[in-house]
Amino acid sequence: MAKTARNLVVIGIVVAGLAGTTPSASGAEPELLPIRILVGNVAGVRPDMLVRAQTETARVYAAVGIRLVWEGDPLNLLPHLTMRIVSGPDHWFERVAATALGAVPAGDDGVGRLAYAFHERIQASARRQGTDPATILAYVMAHELGHLLLGKSHSSTGIMSGHWDRSETQSIERSALRFTNEQGKSIRSTVNEMSADRRRMAGIVAH
Repeated sequence: MAKTARNLVVIGIVVAGLAGTTPSASGAEPELLPIRILVGNVAGVRPDMLVRAQTETARVYAAVGIRLVWEGDPLNLLPHLTMRIVSGPDHWFERVAATALGAVPAGDDGVGRLAYAFHERIQASARRQGTDPATILAYVMAHELGHLLLGKSHSSTGIMSGHWDRSETQSIERSALRFTNEQGKSIRSTVNEMSADRRRMAGIVAH
């Protein structure tokens, strides 16, 4: 996916790829590392559609050992990312590709902590493909949150690929789109680092 003006990482379409989970050294299921996702539903997505999308996005991340926390964090100890669902890019970005379903404005470190999904484009894509828009939204969110945790590069296969066609859409409908094993390891490492930073900050504030 091309980088646009103002350092945007833009997703047009996502290519499906089959990959496994990231098991622990003992072969057991990995411990789920929690990270909170703050959702700004600016586009007014229906609650039932948003819940379905969040459930599927969480399932994708659970496969690599990450537990997405959508509700509040009473102790404010969890690291967090922000996902904003907006109608489209027109009032937020310049020169976003016509096929882009979401975007990540790059931070100073090239990663950032804020991602966008474009609701109207997602709805239109779902109509063209005959797919549940909640499913498309789920994988757009998974992809864009992936950029926040992995950086702006795309892969040739898997959920972080930059394009999808009808065959990949069918893979999404079968819930067959995954992060690669290496991406899963990197995501867990990033969340671990974010959690450690959050704990250090909480310790400083406590003192």
